[in-house]
Amino acid sequence: MSDYGLDSLFERIVAQMAATNTEFFRRVGRHLSPEIFENNATKTIIQICRQIAERENKSSCSSVIVRQRLRAQHDAGKIAQDHLDECLELLDDADDDAGAFDVESILSELIPVLKRHAEKDALNKAIDSFSNRRGLDEVSELLESAKRIGADDRKLGSQLTSKVIEQIEKLRNTKKLGTGIFELDAALAGGLDRGSLGLFVGPTGSGKSMSLGHVASEAVTNQQNVAYATLELGEEYVHARIISNLTDLDWETIISSERMMREAQARLQKLEEQNLLGFCTVRYFTPNATTVDDIRRWVIEEEKAYDKKIDVICIDYAALLSAPQRNKWEQLTEIAEKMRGLAADKKSWVWSAAQVKASAHDKKNKKITSDQTAGSMGLSRTADLVVTLNPRDEGETIMFRIDKNRYGRGGEDVGPLPHDFSKGRVSPVYREGWPF
Repeated sequence: MSDYGLDSLFERIVAQMAATNTEFFRRVGRHLSPEIFENNATKTIIQICRQIAERENKSSCSSVIVRQRLRAQHDAGKIAQDHLDECLELLDDADDDAGAFDVESILSELIPVLKRHAEKDALNKAIDSFSNRRGLDEVSELLESAKRIGADDRKLGSQLTSKVIEQIEKLRNTKKLGTGIFELDAALAGGLDRGSLGLFVGPTGSGKSMSLGHVASEAVTNQQNVAYATLELGEEYVHARIISNLTDLDWETIISSERMMREAQARLQKLEEQNLLGFCTVRYFTPNATTVDDIRRWVIEEEKAYDKKIDVICIDYAALLSAPQRNKWEQLTEIAEKMRGLAADKKSWVWSAAQVKASAHDKKNKKITSDQTAGSMGLSRTADLVVTLNPRDEGETIMFRIDKNRYGRGGEDVGPLPHDFSKGRVSPVYREGWPF
């Protein structure tokens, strides 16, 4: 057994595949380091496969070529006869067993080991860089490379044939997450695509946090599981707003009045009894000290603790997250990229919000655009969907503008629509069969 937990038989199979299977070698060949293997014959074969790939710029190998290189090394006095025989025996077994093992099943066991080895290299590099007061850019690159190990990033593109229609049909049927703002969802052909980042942008008091709560409430009513990370309001306030949205009760009185608290509890129990609610968890995070990775870890912990897949992640809000200390533009751009990566990796919907510059809404009825995002346009440029909130009628209504839509139509105004902030709603709700 190697230090990386590789069984001796598994090692032989990996060496056999590296020398005979083009697909296997293309996926992980350049990450196969001889030092992670215990068997000497395996080490030698992997080393020769790597040399062929690196020196001759080939993405595949073959047992015939490997045999020839082994004999050449033996003739040059670099390997002994008994070691040559051991290597050739391993390759003979490879030829006999060609096709006997499933590539994906072997890769699924091997890739985590290769990633762990790459992460160890990154850790050692980080310690060395820190000790010698050097930057950590190279460490970041090593970690990013580790994440991509095993990715099939060289597969051929799809051809323009009648079969493409099937792919388009699959895309059309991809489930979207509605915002709960009926008219906005209609304009968005259903809502935000799974695996995407949505952003509400607006001035102070325009309803950014309310909009996130509205999205969370809508998701819960559709049996989706929600994780709400708040960096601004306390957990009890977020819960109160979501409960208010669901039960049609004033959220402030839910907090301040014992009678209304009991009424809210009774209504919530009724919804639970009718199995109308998904799972929802809320956690407060320290502003300007919390990273997207912190939220990612929390979501994973919640999934493990409750044995539920989190579908929707709301982050209130992006500018209060932390990233490596650079200028504000780079910092917020990195935060946005990590939120979008979180959505893609978890195959979840991620929603957040951003403030606009103080001067962006001075003129009466001026439409807010994503270019006016305070601190950085990187947030809105990275997001897949940007909806700006434009207060109208002295703040009594909101006009929603689809300022950016990566996967659909943009530049469209929706509303103005009346809101009911007192009940955690940024627009009227329409829930068929809902008791409140």
